[in-house]
Order: sequence, then structure tokens, then C-alpha cells
Amino acid sequence: MKYLFFLFLVLSTSTFIFAQSLSINDIKNIKVQELNKTDVLRLRDEMNQKNISITTLENLAITNGMNATDFSVLKTKLENVNQKTNETNVDKGTTIKEQPIVLTRDEPVNNEIFGASIFTNSSMSFEPNSNMATPSGYVMGIGDEIRISIHGLQEFTGDFSISKEGKITLPSVGEIFLNGLTIDAAKAQIKKSCSKVYSSIKSGESKLSLVLTKIRTVKVTIIGAKKSGNYSVSSLSTVFNALHIAGGPNENGSFRQIELIRANKVIRVIDIYKFLLNGDQTDNINLQDNDIIRIPVYSSRIKIEGRVKHPGIFELLPNETFEDLLKYCSGFDESAYKSNIKLIQNTDKEMRIEDLSDKDYKKYIPKSGDVFKIGTILNRFENKISIKGAVYRPDDYAFYEGMSVIDLINKADGLTEDAYLNKALIIRLKDDLTKEIFDIDLNEIKNGKVILLKKNDELVISSLFDLKNQHTITVGGQIKKTGVYPYVSNIKLYDLIVLAGGFLDGASRNVEISRMIIKDEVNKSDKEISKIITLEIDTLLLDQSKNILLQPYDIVQIRKKPIFDRQKSVSIMGEILYPGIYTLTTSEDKILDVINRAGGVKNNGDYNSIYINRKIDLNATETKENIVRKIPISGKVIKRNESRSRRNVLLKAGDEIIITEKFNTIKVLGAVFLNTEIPYRATKKLKYYVRSTGGFTDLADKDKIHVVNPNGIGHTTKKILWMRFYPEISPGCEVIVPIKDQNQQKQKISLTEIVSITGMMGSLSAMTIALVRLFEK
Repeated sequence: MKYLFFLFLVLSTSTFIFAQSLSINDIKNIKVQELNKTDVLRLRDEMNQKNISITTLENLAITNGMNATDFSVLKTKLENVNQKTNETNVDKGTTIKEQPIVLTRDEPVNNEIFGASIFTNSSMSFEPNSNMATPSGYVMGIGDEIRISIHGLQEFTGDFSISKEGKITLPSVGEIFLNGLTIDAAKAQIKKSCSKVYSSIKSGESKLSLVLTKIRTVKVTIIGAKKSGNYSVSSLSTVFNALHIAGGPNENGSFRQIELIRANKVIRVIDIYKFLLNGDQTDNINLQDNDIIRIPVYSSRIKIEGRVKHPGIFELLPNETFEDLLKYCSGFDESAYKSNIKLIQNTDKEMRIEDLSDKDYKKYIPKSGDVFKIGTILNRFENKISIKGAVYRPDDYAFYEGMSVIDLINKADGLTEDAYLNKALIIRLKDDLTKEIFDIDLNEIKNGKVILLKKNDELVISSLFDLKNQHTITVGGQIKKTGVYPYVSNIKLYDLIVLAGGFLDGASRNVEISRMIIKDEVNKSDKEISKIITLEIDTLLLDQSKNILLQPYDIVQIRKKPIFDRQKSVSIMGEILYPGIYTLTTSEDKILDVINRAGGVKNNGDYNSIYINRKIDLNATETKENIVRKIPISGKVIKRNESRSRRNVLLKAGDEIIITEKFNTIKVLGAVFLNTEIPYRATKKLKYYVRSTGGFTDLADKDKIHVVNPNGIGHTTKKILWMRFYPEISPGCEVIVPIKDQNQQKQKISLTEIVSITGMMGSLSAMTIALVRLFEK
């Protein structure tokens, strides 16, 4: 028992020790393949505590010696455990949400603040590239690892880590101090020390190279950010990278006076606008261990809105002017009103409005809280004048002082031939913004009279055709191009026929002209509203005596020959001996006539499933969905060849007769226990098929059972007294058992009905007794 307890204690202690050693600071020693769920959760929690994103973790892992394959496995485990534990049940049914691996933002991003979005954009992390060659100016420090290689006459290769004392120890050479040296300076120092042992280096017969194999982690402190705190980052990281990790300046943080403090001294004041406006990264310098990034509160923020290219909130430094603000927002857009800008300022008690003239752009120094509103130029012209009507180029033109009517007409390339010269109109805008109209005589203008125009004048010159009524004539009937045509002087009947493309086949010689009656006086006894002219013309248009002169608004109708109908046809398909298209021989051909002409119905054709698809005139319907109507046909008429039956349907052109194959099943649907199909049996009645489905349900309305044949003809149950007579069953039909109406289910028999039924039953009983006695005799 003691040994078991001891073994348990050892295992527990070893597990505890392993768990304590699992840390991001020792990431190079993590065995990724051996990590369990608990280990991954612990690692993820440490990332959240230290505000380390997955991208930063990858940089730390690779630079500290973890290969890419192992990190890919680690990344997958972190993502999987994050998804599975995103919501974890705790006591009393409450739910908590685990923090995601990526950095969260406590404060909402104000996208109006210029530059705020750059630090929340995941595609602009400013992460250092760990695969690039180490910069020659990189300053080495404790924790960096290097590889020294000597090749040539003498050879040597070794990996060395800079110790806490800032040194490396080379075999046979001794200690070399490298902390604080750049890569180039460190290489020179190592070469100098090695030359004492490796003489071929000094003579040039051997060469020495130095490569940085593992990059150390440095700690920086960020103050005034959305996520202020201490961060462990790669020693290759820059100021912008650290700011991005911390979410950038907080709501009141400055974007233009960020301080980088090293050894208690401000070594650089960082202005992010340099990068945003010009792509200048001179302030984006590398970080060193124990650096402090301090983001002070902004001193002045100005808002500009309206017609500028990038409206928003901008931070101005002391002594910067409105002209600098215009530069930061990329200037005015094309429709901006620049002469005078509205400025809203805060005073000690209230707000006030000022006007900023374009002359003061360079002088005015905005105050914090100023709001500039850039308006839009007016939707009007300062030098427009217009000409419309009977000129060759009616349009808007540039006005100049001293412009006359003839000058404007000449700009429009002169008057057209149909211009009405006796009167033209000038529409002018008065000082009170109302309009006035006055007319001029263009004949006088052509003779040299000068009439000056004003800005925004509109000159309107009418056409002679505008002042005349536009008359028409109409032609219809058996003509190729029916419609309305413009009336022209001296147009005759034959001219109109030619314009309309000539006669159609079937046009008769009979022509009717309807002519409008025009009277100057009203006669109450005269009810005639139009005059009808009827004449027979030569269809070859040779008889000029019938070529009468037409008048405005005449309506000409070309009549059709009394007997002129093209052949009409129907189609028949399905289970018929000779399916195809058949021409109707008379206007009274019926369905049985065509079925007989087509050889009759085949043996497997179903007489109860014959129907007609008939097209309906679209002009008589409201929707295109109803262009075809299904017409069921009585099978008895066809089977018995009852040609005189009223159910022998009269056919129309375009009808499609469909004869389907016999169905060998009966469908039973509705208030039965199983909606299904039952094989057809010729001797069986309706109740047989209902019983085959399990019978009626309690909700079945037996009085309203109906049977629908395949062609759509339906038959309903008939009831005499208490006796039901169900429809006949034929192959392929559907038996539909409806559900009782709820009101019907609740309805009770009234006293009168009970008395009536009782009396009826008594009468039937008396009749039955009398019949029995009769048969006994």
C-alpha cells in the first residue's frame, strides 16, 4: 500500500512539474505531440493573460527554434479547443464564454477618427518577417543565439547563446562580450578574437561568417492604448507592431505625439500621420528590452464634414492651420462650395456659428472641438442663357454682357425653315425671382433691330408646324399595316392603301369610310354624328373613279370576303389507333368524328380518361396562366358511339384530344386510415376499396364521398333517407372521403327532426308488416 501511495505521489508531482514548465516563455521546449486538452487550455489562458495573438505566438515559436510543422500542429490544437470550449456550462445552468485567442478590443472603434482603423485591421499587423535576413543594424542581446562558421584552410562550426553576462564562450578562444553590439560589430569582435587561434583568418586563407539563428524576446510597456500593459514581443518588432498588438491609442489617445521612452529618456516622438499620409516609416523603429511606449491625451481634435474627400475627425498639432486640416482630409471634392465655410465653435456657455473665408485658410488656427461644414455649390449657372424651338441647335449657351437676340440665334446655327417669325418669346427671371414673358418680332431682328438679353433669359421660337393641328387618318381590316397615319394634303384612298402595304388575302372589294361631321351650329333634331361612305373598289387599284379624296380623321375599313377561312385542325394523341393532326371538314365537327377518323380507341385506352386541352384567347383572360383549359369528355358517349349526344363536344381549331392508358389501380384519399392505391377489381364496389385502406376514420363525412375519373369528371354520393348510393368505380379513378365540417360534427338533431324521423320509421314499419302478411296469404 505504501508503494502504491508513493507511486501516486510521484506521478502527481511529475504531472504538476510538467504543468508548471508549460509556458510561452519556454516555448522551444514544448513537445507539441504530447500536449493534451488541459495543456492546450492552460497555454491558451496564458496567451489571453499576456494579450498574445496567434500571429505573435507563431513569431515567438519560429524565432525560438520550433519548426513550422510543429507550430502548425499547435495552432490546430489551439483553434480546436477554442471552438469546443467557446461556451462552457457552469453551476446553476449559467453559461460563460471563453476569451478567443486573438486580441479583443474593450473599446469600440470610432471610425470617424482619422487613423483609428489602422490598428484594428488584422491585415496590417506590422508583424516582423522572421524569414528575412537579420538587419546589419540589429543590436544583439541576452538570449540571442548565433551560429559561427569558419571555412577554408581551417574549419569550425558552432551554435552559441548569449549568456546573462552578455557573453559567448568559444572553444580554445574563450569569452567574447557581444551584448549591445550590432551584427556587424559582433562579427568584427568575434573575428578579432578568433584570429588569435585561427591564424588562417588573419591571412585570409579562412573566412568567418555569423548567422543569427534564434531571436530573443523583449518586454515592452505600452501606456495609453486600448489594451495597455506589458508585452513580450520579438526583438525584431517595431513601434507600429507593438501599437497594433495593443489596439492603438485609446479613445482620447494622441496619434501624433506618441513617445518612445528608453532608459528614462524620450528618444523619439512618433507622428502616425506621416505614415498615413505619405507612407513615411521613419518613426517605426525597432524596439529594445524595457522600452516604454507612452500615448498621451490628444491636445486638439477638429471635425470636418460635407464636401471633402475624407470627412472625419483629425488631430492637429499646435500652430497648424485650416490649410493643414485640408491636406489631411485630402482636400475639397468637385462640388464643394469653397468661398465661405461654416464653422461651429464651442464657447463657455453655448455654441456659435462663424464664417471662414477662403482668404483665411492659411491664417486660421482651429480650436479643439471646432466643426467645419463644407457645403455644396448652387445647382444653377452664373452665365447661362437658353434657346429653344425652331433653331438648328437648341441648347444652353454661355452668356456675356452685351449679347443680343441675333447673337444667340447665330450661336444656335440659325433659324430652321419652319420658324414662325412673327412672334417669339423671351422668358426672363426678375429680381424678385418671379418670371415675366414678352414677345418680339423676328422679322425686325432680321432687319437689324437689336434686343439685348440678360443672364438666365430663355428665348423660345415656335415652328409653323407647332401652331397647326396634327391631323390623322386610320385604316383597319384586311390590310397589311393597320394603324393611324398622319394626314397630308390631297391624300387619296389608293394612296392610303399603298402606304398600309396593300390588301391581305381574303380582302373583299367592299370598303367603308367613316367621316367626321363638322358643324358650326347645333341642331337638336340632328342626331347624326358621322357619315358612312360605302363603295366597291378595284382590288388592283386601277379604277381611278373610286379613288376618292380623304379628309382628316377619316376611318377606312377594308372588309373581309364572306367565305374565306383557312383550314382549321385539331390533334389527337395517346391510346388511339392513328394519332396525329386532323383537319376539320365542317364547322360542326365533333370529338367522336375525329376519334372515328383516327381509327378509334385502342384496347388499352381508357374511355374514362379522355379530355381536351383547349387554348383560350389571351385577350379574354387576365393572366397567361389560364391559356389552356382541360375539358373532360364522357367516356360513355365515345364507347357507345353516340354521335347525337349533347356530350359529343363540338371541336375548335387548335384543340388537343388526349386519350390516356387504362389505370389498374384506385386511389383512396382523405378521411381513411391509410391514403393509398388499391388494385382495381371489376366486381368490387366503393366500400371494398375503403375497407382495403382500414376503413373510415371518425372524421369521415360519408354523405359527401365523391369519385373523380382520370379525365376530371366527378360523381358525388347520393342519399335518399338514410340510404347512401355511392358512385360507380372505374379503373384509374380517385375516391375522396372528405372530413366533416367542425360545425357539422357539433350539430345536434332537433326535436322536430326526431319527431319526423320517428314518424317515418313508424310508417315504414307498418308497410313492412303489411307486406309480410300479404306474402303469408
